[in-house]
Amino acid sequence: LAGGECWTEPEKAMVTVAYELAAELHRDDPRDEHTYIYHLLRNANRAIGYLGTSDPEIITAILLHDSVEDHPRKLIEHTSLEDSGQTSGLADGSAELQTAALERLSELFSPRVSSIVVAVTNPPAIESTELSYEEKITQYVNKVEGAVQTIEAWITKFTDWVDNALSIVHGDLPANSAKLRHRKYKYGRVKPVLFARYKQPDIQAL
Repeated sequence: LAGGECWTEPEKAMVTVAYELAAELHRDDPRDEHTYIYHLLRNANRAIGYLGTSDPEIITAILLHDSVEDHPRKLIEHTSLEDSGQTSGLADGSAELQTAALERLSELFSPRVSSIVVAVTNPPAIESTELSYEEKITQYVNKVEGAVQTIEAWITKFTDWVDNALSIVHGDLPANSAKLRHRKYKYGRVKPVLFARYKQPDIQAL
C-alpha cells in the first residue's frame, strides 16, 4: 500500500495481518473479473492517495470492512488458536454471530478498528424477509446516514461507494439486467448522503 512507509513496525504488522485475513476470508468471493481482495486494496489506496489518510487503523478497517457482514463465522474460526466451538450455538445470519465477530476483531486489532467496521456493517435485519425491497433500501440509506457521522466511517464508506460506483460504470453487466438496476438505485440513493457529509468542515480539513 502506498503511504505505508510512515507506519511503525507494529502498525505495518497490523495492516499486513488485516490484508492476509481479508484475503483468506474473501478468497472464494467473486468480484467482477478479479478476486475480491483487489476491491479492498483499491479502497485502501484511495483513502491514502485521494483522501490523504494513512491512519493504519482506518486502513485496517477498510481492508476488513466486509468481513463481519460476509464471513462472521469464518472470521472467528480462522483466527481462533484452537477449536473452542464458540460459534456452534450461533445461527448463520444472526446479529449474535456478527457481534461475536466484531468482538474478535477488537481482540485481534483494536476496539477502534471494530467500531469502524460495525459502523459500515449492515445488520441482518436489513435483509429481513418481512421487509419490502423499498424498505430494505431505506434501511440501508438510514444505516449509511448514521455511519458517516464519524470521519473514519465516512472514509471507509466513501471509498467503498466509489469502487462500487465505478463497477457500475465500467462493469460488464447487461444494461437491462436486474442486478445493474439494483446497484444503480442502491448506490444512487446514498450518493447525496455521502456528498453532503463531504462538504462538512471536518471532512474538508482532511
